[in-house]
Amino acid sequence: MVVPDELLLIAKAIDAETVENTSAVPVALARRILWSMLGASSRARPIDSTRKRSSTTWRART
Repeated sequence: MVVPDELLLIAKAIDAETVENTSAVPVALARRILWSMLGASSRARPIDSTRKRSSTTWRART
């Protein structure tokens, strides 16, 4: 449990660690999946959404 006064400091520390220890591509992909799933029903699975978007992207390129 985090004390409310320390919440922002802890969040910034976690953010700094993430920036230092991760690659930009996986972070961008995770962010995209999270944002795309915000409006989805609770029964929707992230992989289903990714497959639909992926197949659409590949068809558009060919």
